[in-house]
Amino acid sequence: SERQIRLEALLPEYAARLSRKGMTVKQLYEEYHADHPDGYLRASFGMKLRQFMLQTDAIGHVEHRAAVSFSILSGETACGHWPRTATR
Repeated sequence: SERQIRLEALLPEYAARLSRKGMTVKQLYEEYHADHPDGYLRASFGMKLRQFMLQTDAIGHVEHRAAVSFSILSGETACGHWPRTATR
């Protein structure tokens, strides 16, 4: 629907503003509702904002230790581990 398209265009800005100190979902909704009186109601607005923030906050973190892993790139990719010969 058109109201969904309008809200989805605003979600990145709203999510960024929500991370600022003192900003609340209620304040964002009041601003949204003043500009878009025919838009989503408060509960739906909050739900859409939370869904957007959950899908964009996914962060992957992989730890690598020097000289423990290696990759060989040729026709195919193979991964292996250096043999552990020394211990501390």
